[in-house]
Amino acid sequence: MRGQNSFSVFSFRLFVFFCFFTLSAAALNARTIEITVEDADLGLPLEGAHVAVSDDRTFEANEAGIVRIVIPEKEIITIQISYPGYNTYRFIVPGEGSLFKIKLNITQVLESGELFFEAQRSEFDGAKPGRGFVLSRMQLEGAAEIGLVEDLLSSVKLLPGVGYAGLFNALPSIRGGDPGDLQASFDGFYIENPYHWAGVYSIFDPKMVERASLTHGVFSARYGHTVSGVLEVFSKRPPREQVEFEASISTSALNFNILYPFTGSNSKVRGGGVSLFGKLTYWEGFVWLMQGASFFLKSLDAINAVTSAPFIRSLGISLNYRWAANLETVLNSYIGNDGVGLTYHYNDNFAELIGMPNSEMEYSWNNIIGFLSSHLNYNPLNTMILRTTLGFGFNDSRYNMRVSRNIPNTGTASNVSRDKLRYFNTSIQARTTFDWELNKQFLFSAGLEEVVRRWSAEYENNLVLDWKMPDGTYLQKYLYTPAVVNWAFFSSLWTILEWQVPKKNIDLELGLRVDQTNFITAEANKTIFPAFNPRFNINYNIAEDTGSLDKVALTVGTGLFSAMNQNMTIADNKTGIAEMLMTRSWTSLLGTTIAFKSGIKIVVEFYYKYVFDRAYSELMLVSNQVGSVYYFNGYGHIAGVDVLLQKFSAEKLNGWLAYSFNITRYRNPSGTTAFTNATFPDGYDGWYYPEFHRFHTVNLVLQFKLSPKFNLYTRTGFASGTPAIEHQPKDYWLDLSSGGKVHKWRDDSHYSDTARKAYSIPLDIKLSYAFFRRNGKAQGEFYAAVENTLVLFLPKPDNRVVNPYTGKLEESRDNPLYELPIPMISFGFKWSY
Repeated sequence: MRGQNSFSVFSFRLFVFFCFFTLSAAALNARTIEITVEDADLGLPLEGAHVAVSDDRTFEANEAGIVRIVIPEKEIITIQISYPGYNTYRFIVPGEGSLFKIKLNITQVLESGELFFEAQRSEFDGAKPGRGFVLSRMQLEGAAEIGLVEDLLSSVKLLPGVGYAGLFNALPSIRGGDPGDLQASFDGFYIENPYHWAGVYSIFDPKMVERASLTHGVFSARYGHTVSGVLEVFSKRPPREQVEFEASISTSALNFNILYPFTGSNSKVRGGGVSLFGKLTYWEGFVWLMQGASFFLKSLDAINAVTSAPFIRSLGISLNYRWAANLETVLNSYIGNDGVGLTYHYNDNFAELIGMPNSEMEYSWNNIIGFLSSHLNYNPLNTMILRTTLGFGFNDSRYNMRVSRNIPNTGTASNVSRDKLRYFNTSIQARTTFDWELNKQFLFSAGLEEVVRRWSAEYENNLVLDWKMPDGTYLQKYLYTPAVVNWAFFSSLWTILEWQVPKKNIDLELGLRVDQTNFITAEANKTIFPAFNPRFNINYNIAEDTGSLDKVALTVGTGLFSAMNQNMTIADNKTGIAEMLMTRSWTSLLGTTIAFKSGIKIVVEFYYKYVFDRAYSELMLVSNQVGSVYYFNGYGHIAGVDVLLQKFSAEKLNGWLAYSFNITRYRNPSGTTAFTNATFPDGYDGWYYPEFHRFHTVNLVLQFKLSPKFNLYTRTGFASGTPAIEHQPKDYWLDLSSGGKVHKWRDDSHYSDTARKAYSIPLDIKLSYAFFRRNGKAQGEFYAAVENTLVLFLPKPDNRVVNPYTGKLEESRDNPLYELPIPMISFGFKWSY
């Protein structure tokens, strides 16, 4: 073990050095374009016009209305230009040309002479130092639009502070937090379970996303219901004067989106559009190929269990309309469905390990998720903006499992076990925020929200399993699975004061958020004491526009956060919930950002979290059946550092290198188990690493411009292993219903503070060919990609199990489908107009 760890450390250090050298030492050239912004009627330059580029850069026009931008030569990018009181203008820069003149039309002049416009202040603050990171369209097209299912989380998982989760897992740990604690929102509407296939992929198709933000630092008091981070997703909006259409077809999916604008009678003010997004998967061909390959690779035997190929069907519609210069409404809707069917047959060749010849297991999964939300943005004055959100969402998940089996050498007849579950939840949300620019230095914000959630779970279960109890004994009992209906009322209010000095050397934010929760079960109504969460952030620009430096900034922040543990949603009061608390976290951060005029940016952030009132559960007997009892006295320490080296807008090479180091230690004072099947050995002090913990995570994302039309995209990295359990076979005698006994073995596993699973080195490669017309309106792309390229050369995961009839540790052939040990090949074509 020591030799393997030494090799891993050496390989890791060598890999980091190589990545840093490759990214920072490349010789890069650039192409410069010049944009002049003018008033369409008067021809006057618009000094201070805001110019946003699709690669997440922003500029301001000088006194002559001119902006100079460095972009990759002959590459199409999108630029959006806005100015207070004028219509926003969006255009595509063609592959040729360097001088462009943009004329903006004024929105509307009222009789009072006041110009109304949507306030520049936005709730989207993930780009601020110490808050989080932003993913622009350019980053999404490279990192997310790849693979069997294109997913926004494929990009998010490459950011600093995000733990490696594997190829088929959209539930990463955010800076040491529980994987399920990430709070997601779509245009400001909370989505409780935004996943397909129980967390394999998210519902966020990158083609429906304009930009996204992961805020996982000391983020604003505007956000809550999490102690780890917030994923904000913003949908695409139609441009004002042109129709956009995009369709793509890949190895396993068909995607499309249509952005159709329309205007009212006063075309300078009124107007809006409709956006339509859709996804349709077809995995039948992929499953057929893998089943054929299983004849040569026995590790793929599990794919033969697929009887109904995995599928995803989704449709999203967004409608926005600006009724006046100071009033806009938005309506979003989404519906998605996913499922899969499996049948396992255990024959005589497998009986030595399973001990159940001629047995069969049937499994099916079906999930539906949907939401409808409305949004209103209103400017009562040109220094104020009022936003309201009202919406409804639901999630209906069902799975069925049927097991028929024979127990050998016992003389018992075959028996059939069933396990059915329907998990249905609904939510109603109302949210109002108010921003008021008091003067050029102070901004006051306030808001309140109410979220009502209902969870229901219906079970049918007659599975008899071996359950390890806290005293170390085993019971062969039914799992206690009652029908549950729980309600929760989440009430929140917040207030924020921001202060900026005139030269913007200091940006200070002081906020307070108060969260109140009422949890209602069939037996009790539990009111959780309000959680007061003050938060403080200060950003100080040490240097700006000095020599080769664009900016050097220092960030300091601290604050409290609160959230309800997701496992409580279907908790039953009969299991002994005497007191209920929200999980709390005190988070502090110290960071620095160094940006160079050449486009290189370095971000380093140190953080510490003290987690307390953490919820966890232990097994207990309920009505002579095995159930869970919940505790709320868990605590832990989380510390780490995140480093980002980023380079964009070069001619030949773009990308970023992200490194994260994390230490997460939890303690459950009333518990005996670290995580599933991992009880503490005798005399252990109770501190443990959670099962998702990794010390090191490295991600290197590179995009090479091989020629004006050919691009090579790679994403690779290194992730140290997660905690492993120590297997300890233990024998026992099974009492049979027909009388008599049979000698069997179980895995009496224990938690280990030193044992770790194998490290991971993911490598994905995408080669694309882009073509476009000279007018810049139509463009397309062919691509071929390989994911998990190095999997055949990496250490195999420890998949051993205890043979229940021999007591020996043997390699299991029952591999989970989401860990297919082969590279994943995909092809795709995208066309847009």
